[in-house]
Amino acid sequence: MPSELEIITSESSELIETDSTLPNFVKYREHITSWALSYASANTQQAYLNDLKIFCAFLDEARADLLQVRRTHLDVFSRVHEKYTDSNASVARRLAAISAFYRFLLLDEVIDKSPADYIRRPPVDPDFTATQALTQREALRLLDTATEHSLRAQTLVDLLLSTGLRISEALNIRESDISQGRLLITRKGGKNQRSTYPSIRCGT
Repeated sequence: MPSELEIITSESSELIETDSTLPNFVKYREHITSWALSYASANTQQAYLNDLKIFCAFLDEARADLLQVRRTHLDVFSRVHEKYTDSNASVARRLAAISAFYRFLLLDEVIDKSPADYIRRPPVDPDFTATQALTQREALRLLDTATEHSLRAQTLVDLLLSTGLRISEALNIRESDISQGRLLITRKGGKNQRSTYPSIRCGT
């Protein structure tokens, strides 16, 4: 009878089947798969797997084993990517994923100590985004289309354009979160924040 880990690995094989050329990724496939599936969101699973794949490629070139990594490896990985390839935000996210992976292994008693403890992460401007904003014309066209569709769509698009909320944040807003033109927003990570929004029309 297959073990629980074998079942998990089989069910999620499509997540990492394209990484058969990465020795570290293949060698520790079961651990990596179990870690990825500890996250509920499929998008988070894939994003973290991609980050770990990049780290594994780095380790393969350095001929280092994923479970024998030292802090030096992470420092070099961070410096190389900061200098030559990625934005600070991308490097910080990758280091966060790597740190989460080793913390998972530590809790599972696969390793005795995480090499990612106290790793330096590059500074990130919380107000910076690489996402290109809509032009005024594009925003108005989107709102017109939503208005033609339904009151509900109009309300949602109006809210997104006026506040800059993530779609998940907007969809999680309840009637009790709206009071006198102010919103109680549950941000990513579970933090609450109040935001001013002068005129909210609740669709049904």
